[in-house]
Amino acid sequence: MDLSATSNRLASARNLNFGKLRDLSATSNQLASARNLNIPKLKQGKLAVMTSGGDAQGMNGAVRSVTRNSILFGRQVVAIYEGFHGLVNNNFKELEWDSVSGFLEMGGTAIGTTRCLEYKNDIEIRKKAAYNLIINEVTDWIVIGGDGSLTGANTLREEWETHVDSLLEEQLITEEQAELHAHIRVIGIVGSIDNDIPVTDMTIGADSALNRIIESIDCIVTTASSHQRTFIVEVMGRHCGYLALLSALATGADWVFIPECPVMDWEDRLATSIEKRRSRGMRHSLIIVAEGASDSDGNPISVNDIKNTLDSELIYDTRISVLGHVQRGGFPSAHDRTISTLLGAHASKISMKPLKNESEGIMVRMQGNDVTTVALSDCIESVLEVNKAMEARDWEQVLRLRGKAFTHALSTLRKVSRLLPHSESGAAGETWGIIHVGAPAPGMNGVVRGIVRLGLDLGYNIIGFKQGFEGAINGKHVELHWTSVNNWTYMGGAILETSRMTPEQAGLQAVSDLLENIDKLIIIGGWEVLFFL
Repeated sequence: MDLSATSNRLASARNLNFGKLRDLSATSNQLASARNLNIPKLKQGKLAVMTSGGDAQGMNGAVRSVTRNSILFGRQVVAIYEGFHGLVNNNFKELEWDSVSGFLEMGGTAIGTTRCLEYKNDIEIRKKAAYNLIINEVTDWIVIGGDGSLTGANTLREEWETHVDSLLEEQLITEEQAELHAHIRVIGIVGSIDNDIPVTDMTIGADSALNRIIESIDCIVTTASSHQRTFIVEVMGRHCGYLALLSALATGADWVFIPECPVMDWEDRLATSIEKRRSRGMRHSLIIVAEGASDSDGNPISVNDIKNTLDSELIYDTRISVLGHVQRGGFPSAHDRTISTLLGAHASKISMKPLKNESEGIMVRMQGNDVTTVALSDCIESVLEVNKAMEARDWEQVLRLRGKAFTHALSTLRKVSRLLPHSESGAAGETWGIIHVGAPAPGMNGVVRGIVRLGLDLGYNIIGFKQGFEGAINGKHVELHWTSVNNWTYMGGAILETSRMTPEQAGLQAVSDLLENIDKLIIIGGWEVLFFL
């Protein structure tokens, strides 16, 4: 069937812009208006969608997007319920447009997920899975899950032709079925809260889990500060420290333990660090631990190990909080709802293409805020490379494989979480100024904290101008020190205050005089900044 002709007829029926739809920019209203159309079914085989492994917020959004974008172009969609267990036990059900209503904002996975060791370990069980896909007329299979799920799907893809030949020889399928299903296309979408797949910038569920951790720690910090306690918070991440690292950066944690960066002789160093922070007036301490953390000899480091160390060496009250499965639960964030929709739409689009004379394995991914593809085998190989480097304890290679964003976050955390800067203030001989312009926005204080601590670490003086240019020309400024920005990551608004007044409104001469002793001015704000530039 000519897809372009079909879409033209549909477009004229509802005046939809299908050019934009193909570019993944169709609005929800356009999609919703198509639900009542009598869309002709394609003669192509069915598309199956499955979630597997650990659940992740946003999986349902991907299922919804796959389903509706496929139905929109006449494709029949079936869901494989309960992951690989459902695949082996023939738990297939057709999905209609309304079947996925309410999926976008729903956490977990509505079509279920279970692990199936029999599938992993027994080739005969995988042949049974191939048989179920064939009798359900599936030619394209979208799998939403982590590296284990994608590996399992890719294994079946690699064995596919062998299974088809065997099933035909055993007369379990007809020659017509064997011809129609000679090959299969497997499309992977990564759903994992760990963000542990190197070839994609972001996995479905990671942002929601990170937000859940930060919300929990924000609550913990208020009681920790009230009682002058040290809190040790365990977060998920057996093999990847993304959640621990990013939550430490976002909450201003004092220490973080992650699998990618084992520490040696940590006991005395940690106790000394906590003691020094308290002696400088800090009312609480925060330590974040990934569940897969270890020391330089490969010995696991647990939250109980850390508590026992601090209890034996310090007098401060120390408490443990294991966040557990609250990280997986709840509603998906706006970011996860968005990327799951875009990834699902792109996967659906790929499934419309004619299958070549071989089975295909493709993964759709987020890369540079865009949706692109990579070979499924390359995705799996990238994970194996990380695992091999970790087994070899080649931590430099592990960090390289994790990518620039991960290593940059780790480098930044090491600098901003120090007790004191490396350099003395003014050693570099320059002064930086920081000023807000326009309306306040969440995150402004975190930006200032980062600039202050990184600048001081390099030896610069830092001046903060209060109330934007309006306050600055009236002499409202303050010198910012390392401890001046303690706990600023938690605070909303703009502590330095802001104003919508532009430099032109403040008087260019007055602004020029203001900047006479400033070597670099950093402006944080909205469109009003353009007036200055």
